[in-house]
Amino acid sequence: IQLIDNLPKFFDEMWKIWFGAIEQNTDLIDLFRTLRMRKHIDGNYADETRHWGDFEAVIRSDFIIVHLPIAVKSVGTIFEVMTAFLFRIPIYLIVPDGPATEVNSSLLFGTQIANGKNNPFKIFRSINDCVKTIKEDYKLT
Repeated sequence: IQLIDNLPKFFDEMWKIWFGAIEQNTDLIDLFRTLRMRKHIDGNYADETRHWGDFEAVIRSDFIIVHLPIAVKSVGTIFEVMTAFLFRIPIYLIVPDGPATEVNSSLLFGTQIANGKNNPFKIFRSINDCVKTIKEDYKLT
């Protein structure tokens, strides 16, 4: 009941989490396209990230890492995965506690779309295996 009494405040706070300093009446589709292009044109700078919400962080990424134990029910992570797959941002999926066959099929499909139809899923059992692959994929030392 208390949440219902504070819906405007709840909305404002959730907006900050997801969209950072972006105005609330912004056309989100145009915004996401613009943010993706800004990443490619201007690059990303550490001092800017304090103003970003979760969506901007995903949109401006080269890839995302999703750590998703089978038993954890998450909606926010799925929003981020959905955003990544729409923009073909590669997804590295860590499922530490169950076989890939237990991962939601739509999540696997979104991961495959983001990584490219003919690319294998980037699904890992451990953070270390994921980091090793990212270092190899992006030629990091």
